[in-house]
Amino acid sequence: PDILLKEDLKYRTPHIFRSDVEIRRGRFSTGSNLRFNSFMTAIDAEFETLIAGVAPFRSRRPNGDLIIDLRMGYDLRSDLNISFLIRNAGNRDYMIVPGNIGPPRTWGIQLRYNGS
Repeated sequence: PDILLKEDLKYRTPHIFRSDVEIRRGRFSTGSNLRFNSFMTAIDAEFETLIAGVAPFRSRRPNGDLIIDLRMGYDLRSDLNISFLIRNAGNRDYMIVPGNIGPPRTWGIQLRYNGS
């Protein structure tokens, strides 16, 4: 019988960490979303040779990527909240899929209504 050997699956990161923390005080809130993907060890060699920039990018990121989102909010009423959001606060270039760079830092305002 064949013995299954441990091999890294292609296009998978061996370690992933996700965290979302929020602190509320009265009508104010502040929070952070953290996403960590370790280095994708197994990809097809064609990605590094056929898609310009993939090989140098991967060589600059041997420890993976940490992306941080930040938010601050205020409850206008019990059912209405306004928040200021910063996605990818460190403006880090990252690649979840070979050849597909993640979005740069973005700023936004969110108005959230929680009615019944």
